[in-house]
Amino acid sequence: MMLRRGSTMSLSVNMQRRPGSRPDSDHGVPILGISNLTVRFPRRYGDVAVLDRVGLSIGPGESLAIVGESGCGKSLLGLAAANMLPPTAEVAGEVLFRGRDLYGMRGRERRAVRGAGIGIVYQDALTSLNPGMSIGAQLRQVCRLGSPYTPADLLDAVGLPDARVLKAKPYQLSGGQRQRVLIALALAREPDLLIADEPTTALDVTVESKIIELLQRLQAEHDFALLFISHDLAIVARLCQRVAVMYGGQLVETGPTAEVLANPRHPYTAGLLAASTSLDEGHGTLATIPGFVHPPTGFPSGCRFRDRCSHAQDDCAVRPALSAGTRRLACHHPVGLVDGDR
Repeated sequence: MMLRRGSTMSLSVNMQRRPGSRPDSDHGVPILGISNLTVRFPRRYGDVAVLDRVGLSIGPGESLAIVGESGCGKSLLGLAAANMLPPTAEVAGEVLFRGRDLYGMRGRERRAVRGAGIGIVYQDALTSLNPGMSIGAQLRQVCRLGSPYTPADLLDAVGLPDARVLKAKPYQLSGGQRQRVLIALALAREPDLLIADEPTTALDVTVESKIIELLQRLQAEHDFALLFISHDLAIVARLCQRVAVMYGGQLVETGPTAEVLANPRHPYTAGLLAASTSLDEGHGTLATIPGFVHPPTGFPSGCRFRDRCSHAQDDCAVRPALSAGTRRLACHHPVGLVDGDR
C-alpha cells in the first residue's frame, strides 16, 4: 500500500514519487558525494586510518550496496555518511549531501538533515527502539518533527495496518514487525537518502525476503536513494544497481552489481562470491577466504588484503590506486582478466 497523508489534512494526497521527481534545482548533483574520506580514532588506533580515502557517490533514486566481511568498515562508512561518528573520531576528506558539506554544518542545520534528508534503518531493531514506549508513541515523536503523515499512515505503508501495533511495546512484536517499524520511522520525514545497515541480519529467510520486497516497493514509490550495507551478495543482487566492495576500510572494487558479480576483478570480491555461491548451491566443500580481517592496528601496508590473497606479490606492499570509470578497481594483480584488459 502506498503511503498517504493523514486524515487530519484537508485532502488525502497520494505521496508516491516517480523517478526524476526530486527538485529541479539540484539536477545533476549527487544526493551523497564522498571524496577522500579518512577516519581515525587516535585514542584507540593511533594514526591508522580506519576508513582510508574512501570515495563514492549516489544519485537521486539510485541504490548502492556496500559489501564486505564484518570489520571491513561498512557500518562505520554508513555512520560517517550521516555525520553520526562519535566525537573521538578525526575526519578528513569531504562528505557532501546535495552538494553541501555535511561536516561543515552546525546545530540546527545538521539536525534538519538527519531524518528530513537522511533516514537510517539499523540492523538491531530491538535495541534501536525504546523498550518502554509504545510503537505509536515513538512514531508520534518523529511525526511531530515535521512529518505530513500519521503513525497509522506510516504503519500501513510498511504492511502493519493492525491498530494493535500502535499500542504494542517493541518486545511484543516479531523481529520482522520491529524492522518494519524502523523503516516507517526512517521514512516518516520523506528523506532523500535512506541508509540501511544490514536490516535483515537477524531475520529468517522468509521474513528477510519480505523486508527486501518492502524496500524495493517503497523506493520505487518514493524515489529515495538507498545506501544498503550488507554481507549478503544474494540480497545485493536483488536490490541494488551498483555495488562497492570494502576491505580493511578501503574500497577495492566498485561497479554495476550485475557486472561485478558476473565478473569480479579483485581477488577479495572473487573470494566473497565463491563463498556465497558454494553455500547457496550446496557444494560439499564450502569455499572460504583464508585468514581473517585484522583489527586496524594489524592492517598490513599497501593493499590491506595482501596477507590473505593468493595473487599477492611484492608490489602489493604499495597501495594500488582505485581506477576511474564505471568499473573501479584497486588491485595490482586482478583476477578474471582477458588479453587487452590491462
